[in-house]
Amino acid sequence: MTEKNSQFDNFEMQLTTSSKEYLESAGKWAFILGIIGFVMSGLMLIASIFVGIVFSAFSPDEFGGAFGGAMPLGGGTIAAIYVVLALIYGAFSYFLFNFGMKMRQANQKNDGGILEKSLHSLMLFFKIWGIMTIVLLGMYMILIFGMLAFR
Repeated sequence: MTEKNSQFDNFEMQLTTSSKEYLESAGKWAFILGIIGFVMSGLMLIASIFVGIVFSAFSPDEFGGAFGGAMPLGGGTIAAIYVVLALIYGAFSYFLFNFGMKMRQANQKNDGGILEKSLHSLMLFFKIWGIMTIVLLGMYMILIFGMLAFR
């Protein structure tokens, strides 16, 4: 049996000067956004501590007007939600930062291996973004159907 090779098996893509410039520019912006994301994740982690402390100091009766006599979530739960959101945001920031840093190295050294690692980080960023989007859309659908079913 002989295997039939497709035309793409022997295809080698070459980057034009414009493509390199676009990737370099995208890498710079990803690097900057990654650093800003790290800072924001750190601030969210610090905020989680303060939010947990502040909400734990209140008794459930103090929220009576807003929540009908009971606070729906405790301070620890709210702090945990902030921590999870900060970690997710930090993961997105890491992949952007990694893409930007490796893209800069790939352009400076003209190294295809580093370029591949850079694009792998970008792929992971979009893969996680896509999974999160699908999960959130699913949660929205469940909420909408739940609201319609229990009204």
